[in-house]
Amino acid sequence: MKILQVTKLSLFYGLCFFITVLTCALDVPQKEMLQNLQLQSKKILKVDELPLAYWYNQHIPKTYLLSYPRSGNTWMRYCIECLLQRPTLEYRQGMIAKHNCPLGFWWDLGTDFSKDPVWKVHDKGWMRRMGTLDPQAETLILIVRNYKEAITRHMRRPLHTSMLKQGHVKVYFDNLLLYEAWNPAKRLLIYYEDLLSQPEKTLKQLVAFFNGDVDEVNAFMLEITKHKKKCVDIYVDYEGPSLTQGKYLIYHSHQIEDEERKNIDTYVAETYPLLWQKYLNRYADM
Repeated sequence: MKILQVTKLSLFYGLCFFITVLTCALDVPQKEMLQNLQLQSKKILKVDELPLAYWYNQHIPKTYLLSYPRSGNTWMRYCIECLLQRPTLEYRQGMIAKHNCPLGFWWDLGTDFSKDPVWKVHDKGWMRRMGTLDPQAETLILIVRNYKEAITRHMRRPLHTSMLKQGHVKVYFDNLLLYEAWNPAKRLLIYYEDLLSQPEKTLKQLVAFFNGDVDEVNAFMLEITKHKKKCVDIYVDYEGPSLTQGKYLIYHSHQIEDEERKNIDTYVAETYPLLWQKYLNRYADM
């Protein structure tokens, strides 16, 4: 039985690889046909109900869901699709894959594909690849997680003060600087810790920001345990194992020595005094 399952899985991935090779040499209509064929191998809805070409080519002001990696982006996407029915997806060039599609394409979340999408991004570079970045007209949701937690988890090793000068780590603070410069009427900041510890209050802020029906949150909260379990399953399928499964606010930073945590806080406070004062001092000694 196990051999048969492995064989089927190998055939599936072999087909995906074969499709990928073919699409590199074919014209656009043939590429689209083969890409749609690949989507059909694991789809819930008809491909023509998923307006990927329209989403990718539309030039209306976009809505971005920005976060440093490992900061609760998948859970926020899940909540947006359930509560606002807006599709969420990533901007990835090349062959259509599950990361390009809304969560509601693969799982039944009540997503309305006729609504404008919310774009998952991790830095300003991602946003610029999608076209003209307009902080005055476009909408920004920023998720902020304790930098000692998010960076340690993403880097898979304890954060150290010396690492804070590295470009891929500085992205964490660059995202906050971008938020600070954004049109205040078009931005919303959500703390990862608030999303976990005060989900009802935080989700109502999200829904109200988009002029949605906050009563939807009340119904959502009645089944919050089921929703979290479903989202963890989605995360595992997309990204791999979840170490905390959204249960712990402090987990990864336990790997950092106490004295080094204080050194990190001091560095952040001195290097980014505005960000520290307005957004980050809640993480002192955490």
